[in-house]
Amino acid sequence: MLCCVVEQELYELLEAVNRAGSLKAVYESAMDFIRSALKCDKVAILLFDEAGVMRFVASRELSEKYRSGVEGHSPWRVGAEHAEPIWIPDTELEGLEAHIAESVKAERIRALGFIPLQVGGFVIGKFMVYFGAPHEFTARERRLTEGIAIQLALAIQRWQMAEELRRGKEQYRIMIEQVKDYAIFSTDTAGRPIVWNEGVQRILGFSETEFVGREVTPIIFTPEDFAAGIPQKEFDNAARTGSASNNRWMRRKDGTRFWAEGVTTALRDEGARLIGFSKVFKDSTASWQSAEDLKASQRELTALKDRLAADLSAMTRLQNLAALAVRPGVDFRSLLGEVLDAAIAITAADKGNVQMLDPVTGGLRIAAHRGFGPAFLEFFEHVCEQAASCGAAMRSRERILIEDITKSRVFQGTPSLQMLLNENVRAVQSTPLVDRTGKVLGMISTHFGRFHRPSENELRFLDILARQAADWLERSHADQAVRHAKEQLATANQELDRKVQERTSSLNATLQSLETLLYSIAHDLRAPNRAMQGYAHLLIESHANGLNDKAKFFLHRIAEAALKNEAMIRDLLEYGRLAHAELHCAPLDPALNIHAVLQGFELEIAEKGARVKVSGQWPKVSANDSALTHVLANLVSNALKYVPPGVRPQIEIFPASVNGSTHESNGWVRLCIRDNGIGVPAEQKESIFDLFQRASNASAQGTGMGLAIVRKAAERMGGQAGVDSTLGKGSTFWVALKKASS
Repeated sequence: MLCCVVEQELYELLEAVNRAGSLKAVYESAMDFIRSALKCDKVAILLFDEAGVMRFVASRELSEKYRSGVEGHSPWRVGAEHAEPIWIPDTELEGLEAHIAESVKAERIRALGFIPLQVGGFVIGKFMVYFGAPHEFTARERRLTEGIAIQLALAIQRWQMAEELRRGKEQYRIMIEQVKDYAIFSTDTAGRPIVWNEGVQRILGFSETEFVGREVTPIIFTPEDFAAGIPQKEFDNAARTGSASNNRWMRRKDGTRFWAEGVTTALRDEGARLIGFSKVFKDSTASWQSAEDLKASQRELTALKDRLAADLSAMTRLQNLAALAVRPGVDFRSLLGEVLDAAIAITAADKGNVQMLDPVTGGLRIAAHRGFGPAFLEFFEHVCEQAASCGAAMRSRERILIEDITKSRVFQGTPSLQMLLNENVRAVQSTPLVDRTGKVLGMISTHFGRFHRPSENELRFLDILARQAADWLERSHADQAVRHAKEQLATANQELDRKVQERTSSLNATLQSLETLLYSIAHDLRAPNRAMQGYAHLLIESHANGLNDKAKFFLHRIAEAALKNEAMIRDLLEYGRLAHAELHCAPLDPALNIHAVLQGFELEIAEKGARVKVSGQWPKVSANDSALTHVLANLVSNALKYVPPGVRPQIEIFPASVNGSTHESNGWVRLCIRDNGIGVPAEQKESIFDLFQRASNASAQGTGMGLAIVRKAAERMGGQAGVDSTLGKGSTFWVALKKASS
């Protein structure tokens, strides 16, 4: 049952963080949930920064002085593995560091919990819960916080990955905008600009609002070229062949002409569907008459076109991979294949492989590959730190780039060199997949059949890809850990349910046996009790003349002891019945039970001259008729019994509202019996409700079980019992019960 409740609560948290529109909103939703679910007074979320310092990112009800005083403190260092929560039920009993203890005391914190946020088994931060009073953390709270930590860590990871991709896009946009010597813009399939750089304004004179989304071909092409349909022919040619020359006279915003040198390129998506065009050109009016200059410009434009096309392709692949990685149910092995294909395309390589760290051996194992034969795969099945470029990259945790493997010290004198030459590999790069704590998770290697060095732009995109892949690996490890934990939890719950059923069945059988034994013993004990009573009375009545006063006294004591023993057996049976029998509760008018009980005590009330006052207004309560009558009878009997010598009992029976108890609501009422008796010592107000306990100032009347029966009956009816008393001035015994709904 505990597991089901926790899972339902965690589902509510999952929905909340999934609805969050920002990382800040994730923090706010998580803190709302934590405070509601754990009923804590304060809460905070902290993450390691780039310097490895634990810093607050969000908090509730914590002062600035406290946050600055404890920031940086953490029970775990950055990169710690498999951390466990830390619970402090009472800060005044815990040996906290002096400055931490001082800050905690000033903030009025008496209990707190450190719950690690972990991704892939490594600590990235923590969340804290604080209580203003000592607090024992329950099994439900501990299990719930572990689930919260998993959900919160995964949500933080997703948003950090999204932010990194956004920064990559922004860098690409800035790079395009900084190319100011060229006018660069992209259009939709109809030729309307949708992306613009500052070169357009510098060369053509149009601002972004004047240019983007407008029909510009009639303006920037000369009237004669537009009339001849040159713009559409240029687009059609680019769509058919991939690119088209853009060397011609063109017009600026003010109508002046310039000689433009450039190229128009068709843009297609992953499915080869035409999605628009890009136009790149520069003002070559000053040098257009020079053939050599024209050729140089053309080469420069071609190189720029190729670079922009490669960058666009790389960005498209990274975006598609990011979308694929967050798709529910995606297979991680197939995702590794997509990562490898993207790495080969970005670096213009001929072959490649992705390797994963083997947690058992500490080496690398190939998880995806392209272009290699069985001999290569068998040779590099397991790679240690001393082998090949990937081993060197794993050792240094940095990329290894080898333009010519025959001249590299990494391969000199190793069997790896000949194996690569047999596979027609002449150059290689190996980029480690490093998590946020600096741990190597795997490797992306691409291989070239020529002596080659990837460009800095290609390597930059490869770094972004490696960062994404490392994050996905961490998430995969976290998902596997969660699945494993759920499986273990399900197995444990099944085993627990089985044991509970077995033990419940055994306990029920034992209770039934004990109850049978109890009734048997009671029956057997009652017979000799009655015999003692009967014979004692018979001797007194039949042989009174032959007995002296001392013998008569002893016979009276025997009869009284037998009578008291009979009462104790009766009370024990009643207590056992209350403990195990099913009590059906229904709406009752307590006044009827009170008057019935008082009728049974009429003779004793008259003998003692007692005054009894009963309230005329009673709300209905939910109770068991027999149990309530038994409770009232015990309390009235005590009120008549325990009064100082020579004092007439005065008893008041009345209902009272509930204040200062666990039932502080209008749905509860107390049935109170106030007396003018001897009172109860303050230190015994709880113990007198235990079996065989009497107040230290009371005589040895009764069996010592009456109040124990009162409390047990009240609890079985869903209520409570207690006493308010002043020693020597009387007591008010009460039973709190639910008000009846009808």
